[in-house]
Amino acid sequence: MSTEVLVRPEQQQNLRLQQEQDLFAARLYNSGEYRSPEVAAYVATQEKTHIAEGMEMQQVSVRTLPFRGGHVRGFGNLTMVDTNSRGLQVVEEAYHDGDEDLLPLVRRRTHDIAFAEAGDRLMAEGEVGDMLLVVSPFLEEQDKATAKKLGDWTEVERGYTWLARKINDHQMEYTDISIDRSSVQTWNQTLASYGLTIPHGTKSHEYSGYIAKFTGIVSSEQHAAFVTDFKHTYQRFNRPNTPFAHEADDALESTAFLDKYAQGHIKLLVDTHEAVARTLETGTLDDFVRLSAHRALETLDCLDAGESRELYDLLKTEVIDEFRHGSALANIIKAQRYGIWKTVSKMVSGQTELVEYMGAPESSLAAVAYKLRMLNEIYSNTNEAAIQVETMPGCAGGTSFLSRSAEEIKKTTFSRENYSFNIKMHCVVCQPKPKPNEPPKMCGPCGICQGCDTKLRKHSAAQAKSAAWN
Repeated sequence: MSTEVLVRPEQQQNLRLQQEQDLFAARLYNSGEYRSPEVAAYVATQEKTHIAEGMEMQQVSVRTLPFRGGHVRGFGNLTMVDTNSRGLQVVEEAYHDGDEDLLPLVRRRTHDIAFAEAGDRLMAEGEVGDMLLVVSPFLEEQDKATAKKLGDWTEVERGYTWLARKINDHQMEYTDISIDRSSVQTWNQTLASYGLTIPHGTKSHEYSGYIAKFTGIVSSEQHAAFVTDFKHTYQRFNRPNTPFAHEADDALESTAFLDKYAQGHIKLLVDTHEAVARTLETGTLDDFVRLSAHRALETLDCLDAGESRELYDLLKTEVIDEFRHGSALANIIKAQRYGIWKTVSKMVSGQTELVEYMGAPESSLAAVAYKLRMLNEIYSNTNEAAIQVETMPGCAGGTSFLSRSAEEIKKTTFSRENYSFNIKMHCVVCQPKPKPNEPPKMCGPCGICQGCDTKLRKHSAAQAKSAAWN
């Protein structure tokens, strides 16, 4: 195995930004370019990454990307250079608008583009087994408030290492490694032990401007051994006088925890993405989206009046389109992700019992009861996190969909105290397709009449109680 250091060239890109939205998965499902199982697997991986990033859990994630037309491409056939250029443009625009705190982030995003370009060159000119490595430390020169604003994890001072390995002429393997208690000094020692020297005085936000190249890592076993050795080398330098168990550290670093204890929650979120896709494709509200929206209106005290109106409009409208209803559909996804993050965070911290996922039921009735119970649990934790004004960190997941102050969050638009049936309309449950001259009923904010509301409350409680099968 040999190594060398390549200094990234400075770049300034001015490419059009197309910000990824929460409805991107739905568009992928409906594009026809990929089979539904492929999209579902991709969405599950992305959501697990979002949730894992939102917890104090280190992780190692590996994905394989195709090399076509001279470029390594991510999902949706977008080149990695273009993907990273989008990230640069959005922070550049904010920086040039006067937010000088964003300069370190501008530098990092510039380096991201260079890393993607180096990956393209490696695939075009390198040998199988060649691998690039880059480190992005925690922004230790910044105060905690600024570092947090720029997306860093101040509580655990998290740093990242990215690997890009040529596994054949048509595929590149990307590995993301998160390491807590980041320190530039320790990174210098770690890389020096591999024969790599970073110039003295390099700031944390410029650190990712240096790319290390390794050769001869041909097999998956060699790659896994390198990852393990690299992490343990960092840990030895970072905690020279503290004994630690490699196994314990490794157990906390991947999304295996989510697969074992939260796979049902992740699957429900993936099902929501797919149900949203069906809704947008057909223009008709999918049954699971209807259930998710109804439960959100019924249980989420953290919705503001505008968010509630959007969900209400989604439930009562016959023809659904993304322009009018996209915000409501996206908020369903965000509310679920936010609640799942809180749910899993409570698992990790020991606040709730760990129950291994045994699979969802196959019968239709039991499956509905299961999903209803899951939604109730998730939305309950969404409320809890919102009341505590908790923010979901992580560059992939972004923050909570709640952008209001603590006082605004605590206000209950449709609380139990002021929930009333004062809207005259056809009930979305018992009158979804009203007959000619069928009179409307007095309904609540979710478009459900009082009779159906009472039945649903009793039915939901019975289903939750009978869900002891799990």
